[in-house]
Amino acid sequence: MSEYRFNPFDGRVVIVASHRAGRPINFHGKSPFVPENEGLTPPTTLALPSPQDWKVRCFNNAFPALERKGKYAPRKKELGWRSAAFGDHEVIVETPSQAEQYEDFDEDQRMLVFEAYVNRTEALYNRPGIEYVSLFKNHGPKAGASIGHEHSQILALPFIPQEAQRRMDAYGKGLYAKAIKAEAKNAVKKTKRFTLIRPSFAIHPYELWLYPNKPASRLADFDAAAAGEFMACLCDAVRRVKRVAQDYNLLFHQSPPGKRRFFYAQLIPRTNTWAGLEFESGVIINSKTVKDAVTALR
Repeated sequence: MSEYRFNPFDGRVVIVASHRAGRPINFHGKSPFVPENEGLTPPTTLALPSPQDWKVRCFNNAFPALERKGKYAPRKKELGWRSAAFGDHEVIVETPSQAEQYEDFDEDQRMLVFEAYVNRTEALYNRPGIEYVSLFKNHGPKAGASIGHEHSQILALPFIPQEAQRRMDAYGKGLYAKAIKAEAKNAVKKTKRFTLIRPSFAIHPYELWLYPNKPASRLADFDAAAAGEFMACLCDAVRRVKRVAQDYNLLFHQSPPGKRRFFYAQLIPRTNTWAGLEFESGVIINSKTVKDAVTALR
């Protein structure tokens, strides 16, 4: 069974899930995510456009970090408290093809992927006891992926994580609006509704942020036109970062219901390795200037 453990020294919550070490690693053999292998995964939670001829399929993770049953009951007055790791953990397979890459999706495929992102985010937020949903994509072994077939993951937590709360607090203070205005000169691409930047304060050398020009809090805020433009820009951003790294993490910073924060997608090519300073102090060394990074990504 998984459990939450609280780190009293930095305020973070750790998920202890030892069974995750046994999950399969598959980058060169036949993918367990292709259509004829549905029996190798847990039951479908969503299939688009239909279960019989799906192009995007979602299901519970076979090696979940969190438990769908149980109760989140931390004794927060205790130092280093623990609790059953109640929550949810799903996989979103973004294409039936083992060979197709995210940046090559056509418009129809991109819209199905977007629909799945929104559907599973909202469905998990509707689960009693869920306070925060984390949607992300790991691509390649350096980014933490164990299977090469294009997919994302989505986890539902019974609390708002410390980092997410910090982002909401920053939004409430108006810091995002000020930062975005100041960073406009570092745009890699700008469209009618979205801007892609490499922030000057980026932690990673070729990190990119994609955000709406008209602030939104979550993917569900986008109408069909905005959704299509967002996914096209996102695939273009992935194509750009693959010039410098094949492995990347894609993070979707969304707001919980009833909360407000600045939505953006964060794309992190895995080109650098953290060492002693980063782990000891939290201060990050970035080996690329913003000028060099923007030039390469443009």
